[in-house]
Amino acid sequence: MQTAMNLNEIAEGFGNPSLGTQKVFRQVLEAMAHPGRIIELDEWVPVEGLDEATTAVALTLLDYETSLWTDLPKGASALQWLTFHCGSPMGTSASEADFALITRPEAMPRLEGFCLGSEGTPHDSTTLILQVEQLEARRGRRLTGPGIKGSCDLDVQGVPGHFWSSRKDARALFPMGVDILFACNNRIAAMPRTTDWEELVCM
Repeated sequence: MQTAMNLNEIAEGFGNPSLGTQKVFRQVLEAMAHPGRIIELDEWVPVEGLDEATTAVALTLLDYETSLWTDLPKGASALQWLTFHCGSPMGTSASEADFALITRPEAMPRLEGFCLGSEGTPHDSTTLILQVEQLEARRGRRLTGPGIKGSCDLDVQGVPGHFWSSRKDARALFPMGVDILFACNNRIAAMPRTTDWEELVCM
């Protein structure tokens, strides 16, 4: 039996929804155009269980036409907030969702468990919003590819051991694959399917 929402307990969204989503959408586009570049968002709202960047991206990209799979537990206040403000139909399968919002990446499925699209419709793939423990522009992985001048370094902490190997497997299937937005505190960085990476070895 579904628990009714208590609207008085649901946190607010953007103070000015139109202006807020416009600002964040431009910053998401900047992140996708320049993979690995860390962007500090101008707009966000505090929601228990979600980082500021996670809430801002959700308010900007999710709506009633985009299906969502998330690892948030049923009854969580953050899940009620997403349902109320974004209206996305909740998918029961990660392999069929337009977006996946992951707050516990250590337990996330391998990337091939999400929709990778097809050769004819590669855009019909899942976009991942991945809330991580740490996101820094320093030695970790070296990213190369379209939108990156030369290369850039990105350190992502909190993803499972299989993440990078499954990301490499997914990259080999291009143009199929998944696009990823990392979120940490009020910052985001993108790793679209076009981006290659190598692990940096500390000397």
